[in-house]
Amino acid sequence: HNGFDWTRTVPPFAPYSVAGDPVTAYDSLGNLFYMSMYGSISGAVVIRSTDNGINWSAPSIAVSGVDKCWMAADQTMGPYANYVYAVMTGGPGG
Repeated sequence: HNGFDWTRTVPPFAPYSVAGDPVTAYDSLGNLFYMSMYGSISGAVVIRSTDNGINWSAPSIAVSGVDKCWMAADQTMGPYANYVYAVMTGGPGG
């Protein structure tokens, strides 16, 4: 994984049924986080890779909501370094 070569793989989100709006973030330690909506758009799940997507953690529910999710990792040297933040629209209709 050098940033130039890509393979077509589907990250393992089972037992959740992934619904779309994928987003990724890296923390300053090199951990890759991948989040996507799941089910009938009842929230978003996140998985983590410590080796640039070769292996993934089990999925965890990151946030509840009804539409577009987003995620960011704090890459500063501050007190919240490497915290990962997830948000999702909460109101009806997105």
